[in-house]
Amino acid sequence: MTLEDMVKKESKKERIMSAKRGIDDLETLEQFNAYRETLIQGFGGEAKMSFIDTTPVKSDTDILGRKVPKEVKKHFYYRLAQSASMHAANNVLSGEEHIPANPNLFIIAARAYKLSGNKEKAKDAWRSYFNSVGEKISRAISPSQRVDLPDLSLLEESKLSRKEKQNYARAMMEHVIYHPGEKPEPWTDARYAARLTKFVPKAYATTMSSQIAQLFEQAGDRDSYQRAKQFYKKAHNTGLLSKAKK
Repeated sequence: MTLEDMVKKESKKERIMSAKRGIDDLETLEQFNAYRETLIQGFGGEAKMSFIDTTPVKSDTDILGRKVPKEVKKHFYYRLAQSASMHAANNVLSGEEHIPANPNLFIIAARAYKLSGNKEKAKDAWRSYFNSVGEKISRAISPSQRVDLPDLSLLEESKLSRKEKQNYARAMMEHVIYHPGEKPEPWTDARYAARLTKFVPKAYATTMSSQIAQLFEQAGDRDSYQRAKQFYKKAHNTGLLSKAKK
């Protein structure tokens, strides 16, 4: 190795250490977004995403590109996950203990933990997110009280155990059926409930299919109503799910 190569290697090592020190000073999502641009400018390359939010992330290159060193990326994602989790847990709605003001930060944390290589902590963040949804559901007493329910792709993405998914799905299914809200949307609710049958035990889905059929009937969808009734009789969810995916 020439002297010039040694200088370049030492220079790169120092740049990496400097980048990691800079990451340690970040606290808010806004700061992480700003520093993300600094890292890309410093190491080169480009990223698919222009900022960090709840947009699904397929790989570590989506946020930081290909040229940012892997050890810098891992440190960035781990610190991002820690920060997002902390802010989500510590900032609750006024007068509502245990309900985060911004539960979507748990989604960001879960994905960041996964990108940093910490799959179990990623699952913990997903649990925190769905627990916050469950907490809101448990406090919705009147049928007019409707909680904003998550896209079901998140339940799939979470990689939680089958039992955990079942528990979350049952709570969401009962809520969407029995809490139509102030402005009921039976077609949307019926389709959501039908998609949830994928996650719950078949016996439970069979029991609830009668209520799902009623939602389809309220929406004026006789075809789906008949499919749901057939599902109720035969304990088979193919008809419901195929309609729900349209």
